[in-house]
Amino acid sequence: MNMARTGYDFQSLTQENRDWKEARAMSKEIIQFDQAMFETKLDAMVRDKVERIVNAMLDEEADLIANAARYERSDGRKAYRAGHYARRFTVKAGRLGLKVPKLKGALFESAVIERCRRREQSVEESLIDMYLAGVSTRRVDDISRLLWGGRMPSQTLSDKLRKVYDQIDEWRNRPLGGEYPYVFMDGVWHKRSWGGSVENVSMLVAIGVDDTGHREVIGVAEGMKEDKASWEQFIRSMIERGLKGVRLVVGDRCAGLVATVGEMLPQARYQRRMVHFMRNVLSKVPPTHREWASAALKATFAMESRASALAKAEGVAREMESRRLKAAASCLREGIGETTTYLLDEYPPEHRRRIRTNNMKDRKHVPSSTFLATPYSRVGLNEREAKAAGLDYVVKRLPVAAVPKAQVMRRPDGLMKAIVERNTGRILGAMLLSVESHEVINIVKLAMDLDAPASTLRDMVFTHPTIAEALNDLFA
Repeated sequence: MNMARTGYDFQSLTQENRDWKEARAMSKEIIQFDQAMFETKLDAMVRDKVERIVNAMLDEEADLIANAARYERSDGRKAYRAGHYARRFTVKAGRLGLKVPKLKGALFESAVIERCRRREQSVEESLIDMYLAGVSTRRVDDISRLLWGGRMPSQTLSDKLRKVYDQIDEWRNRPLGGEYPYVFMDGVWHKRSWGGSVENVSMLVAIGVDDTGHREVIGVAEGMKEDKASWEQFIRSMIERGLKGVRLVVGDRCAGLVATVGEMLPQARYQRRMVHFMRNVLSKVPPTHREWASAALKATFAMESRASALAKAEGVAREMESRRLKAAASCLREGIGETTTYLLDEYPPEHRRRIRTNNMKDRKHVPSSTFLATPYSRVGLNEREAKAAGLDYVVKRLPVAAVPKAQVMRRPDGLMKAIVERNTGRILGAMLLSVESHEVINIVKLAMDLDAPASTLRDMVFTHPTIAEALNDLFA
């Protein structure tokens, strides 16, 4: 029994060896793929093609300047061909050998290749980006030879960077014309590679908003701290450049900045950034209460007047105390006045949404869509969030099956919901599970941005048949 089994195993191994030898012999007949050689030849093909195209374009330009093709006899000829001269030009595809036409009777000025330029601008920009990312000039030279076959000497790179720095300094020191009623100020940190090590560098940034709502970076200073002395130096430099007309400064709760604004910009009030203030309050709220607290704070800043916002905040603070959130209640009471400065009567209502914060995450109404088999889109508050915020609202519903266009498309599945404030008719939010909801939601978002009541969409005349006309019935 054992001998038979041993013989069977031996035979199997023998057969496996034969199969392996046969496979090895067959592999010799298979074409071997050399990846490096392929890439080298492909690069050469691309470079050759680009070279021929550019040379053809140069010859075409010469024909246009001469007003005649080569060897063409014409009364309107303005110049004659006089051969070519060789020139090297470095592009992303590699180093090209160009044949630049020479003319008698006219100067050949090419729009394809600038005079005296030896490298494509994008190549130079790539090399400069390398240096700004922390790569040494010597290493940049090595990389340029490796990628493009040409050198970028260290001195050449330094000269080009010097021009860039001069342009930056000219921009930073430019005179400030006009008035900037609203100015956002903040300190940001960036990582910088310097001398082979990475370090954090502080930058003070100021963004000014003019009377038309146009935003512009009006001040940048690096290597400074967020202390009073640094803010004084920063603001003084902008005043010397012509900063005037500032009525409101928006920033974080930085003691040095607040004190400096009061001293150097006496006509301006201080507005604490809403988003950062909310984060400070919510950091003192445990996860079990965070959803409620977030919705309540959002409802506070959604108030139309400062008095109502302060009253709402006091109600939220008392509710926090009843939930044993004394630290959060204290933080809310301490900063709510400074965070609602934008609601004062001296600032136009149409400006308030833009000046309460500069955080991109605080765009008031940001729609979103999830592309399921039936797309789901929403904007604003849902029913749960509106309830948590203590708002008085009504819920509007419409089955998608009641929409004519959905029946035409044979996509009747889904439901549309909208949350509308009861007394004002203000649209608080919308949830659309419907075909083409990703398009219709933008109409609702626009109405909310314009503070248009629900009756606006109820009475609006839409084209028929479209999914959008469902808004007539949804907000009825």
